[in-house]
Amino acid sequence: MDNTGWLQTLLNLEPVTLIVLLMILFSFVQGLRRGARGSSQRLFSFLWEGLLLIVSLAGAARLAQLASEPAAEWLRKRIILPSHELGAPEQAWYTFLTSVRDLPLLRAGVLFLLAYLLLRLLLSALTPLAWRLFAALSRPRRDEEAEEEAYRRFNERQYRDGPYDSRGHVRAHEPNGRYDRRYESLYDNRYGYGEEEEEYGYEEEERPRRFRRGGGRLASHAAGAVLGGLHGIGRAIVLLAVLFLYVSLFPTAPLAAGIESSPVYRQAADKLLEPVAGGLLEGGGPVITEAVGSELQQVMQRKYEIVDNHIPEEIDKAAQKIVEGADSDRERAKRLYDWLGTRIAYDWDKADNYTERGVWKEQTPQETFRSRKGVCIDTSRLYAVMARSVGLEVKIVTGLGADGRGGFGSHAWNQVKLADENGKWIKLDATWASSGAWFDSPDFDKTHIEQA
Repeated sequence: MDNTGWLQTLLNLEPVTLIVLLMILFSFVQGLRRGARGSSQRLFSFLWEGLLLIVSLAGAARLAQLASEPAAEWLRKRIILPSHELGAPEQAWYTFLTSVRDLPLLRAGVLFLLAYLLLRLLLSALTPLAWRLFAALSRPRRDEEAEEEAYRRFNERQYRDGPYDSRGHVRAHEPNGRYDRRYESLYDNRYGYGEEEEEYGYEEEERPRRFRRGGGRLASHAAGAVLGGLHGIGRAIVLLAVLFLYVSLFPTAPLAAGIESSPVYRQAADKLLEPVAGGLLEGGGPVITEAVGSELQQVMQRKYEIVDNHIPEEIDKAAQKIVEGADSDRERAKRLYDWLGTRIAYDWDKADNYTERGVWKEQTPQETFRSRKGVCIDTSRLYAVMARSVGLEVKIVTGLGADGRGGFGSHAWNQVKLADENGKWIKLDATWASSGAWFDSPDFDKTHIEQA
């Protein structure tokens, strides 16, 4: 029979099943080695920490949900961007604050993290009390303690001057090192072991430690192995829950298909994890992932709104002159669109450096205004600064634009709010103004795909 067959079978298991089995086996061996008391302490620690984690997560989720809108309203009333030019630390701080204010998922994430840390801090104060309760429940009974103390005293005298050594073996008395039972009664009488046994209630065969302790130790290690196995099962469930969350949120991510094909994962997901989740993540993973990606992209472009909040004097004067005499938001927005479309040339050298060599040159709206050239993001940033200087609310939008060859490439444009038209938002692309009518065009969405 091939003795390595079991090893080959183990190695042929798919990764999730193998990891789960190894976790349980490792915990089982740990429990077997530590015994019941050590294993029970570790199991209690695992269960207690798990309870704190579940309570903290559930409480933090609820608190974040309740506090999200009030927090957004509070931030809207209190965040006012400075009009002066901001340094790097101020830019990062205001980018974070405005992103939390305006992006729901980011705001929920920040509130969840703060609530979780607060709840863990508060609940950790209960840990010493929980350990005292555990110690009280697991402490031996008084009669057991008295028995242990009596046996300890018995062993001290026995090992000090009796016929037994520290391992519980009877000492030899003949010159050749062999024990002669004729000496046993002599030593029993000389050292009074019969009286000692009667006083503490131990039988003759109970005196050697190996007979007194053997059964108890075996039971302790067996109980420890059971507790360790339970601990391992708990660890495996936590691992499977993490994998379930990963697969639900990122179904097309690396390893997701392999995880789903695991029989152990499938059983855990069908029988335990999906019923507990209550369908919360079912079908929502890609939507959540897309929303998170969109918000992250908005955070990245939010820096332009913060960096460009300061309006240089020369740009302000030019914008005021351009819209002079305009009597509506639409007309002001259209004049700025026409001016940029006829004054700012597309910088093909900059575009080629980025697409062919990966070299990107960041430029400010002031540099674009002075050089009269830039790529789409430069034109959009300059339009936004000029629009804000004349009192218009404006956004920079990033996404994909048609390349004229049937495909799409990275692009940027603007949206402007027309306050005198019931707050209507219109789309415009000043970069393309020289090649068509892209101010509030009905065909705008056919050539522009918004990503943030």
